Amino acid sequence: MPSDPYEVLRQAATAVGVVEWVVWEGPCQEVPPLSPTVAMALKRASHEVLKNSKSHLRFNNSARVSMRSRLHQRGGMPRLLLDITQAVDDAVPEDIVRKMYRTPIESAAGADRRHFGAFIAGYWMRAVGGDVFLRENRASNGAFYVSTTLEVPIYTLAPLSGRRTRSRAANSEVTS
Repeated sequence: MPSDPYEVLRQAATAVGVVEWVVWEGPCQEVPPLSPTVAMALKRASHEVLKNSKSHLRFNNSARVSMRSRLHQRGGMPRLLLDITQAVDDAVPEDIVRKMYRTPIESAAGADRRHFGAFIAGYWMRAVGGDVFLRENRASNGAFYVSTTLEVPIYTLAPLSGRRTRSRAANSEVTS
């Protein structure tokens, strides 16, 4: 698992099949390597976000998924904000904007299906101290754009791996 957040995003875009439409806007912010736990959460969350992007992407000459990075402080801790933006046909309903990445989303009227992908993306990022949120905004040319921000903790208290750091033998010597 790569620890560079930009490599994690590139791999997710390749896996989803949108890498050829990805355009980076501005320079990528320099950050230290991510912990394996945070890198895994970013991989899973970005995969879901990009999968949603692909399902709503207009496959024409202007098709593109814009990405940009910026640094931000929240709670005294530095965060890498990764914005993923694309044009869409219609505005996202306000009730969806509020719930996206927080709860499963109900399908359109008449469909009996819940969408869990965005909820799971939010779960992964919140599990490591980050977040995901959706912003819908309107450009001056009248087009609609949807922007998702992945808030990636640069430093985290999440464990580095699921493995124990000490052997049982070492633990028994300490407690003896």
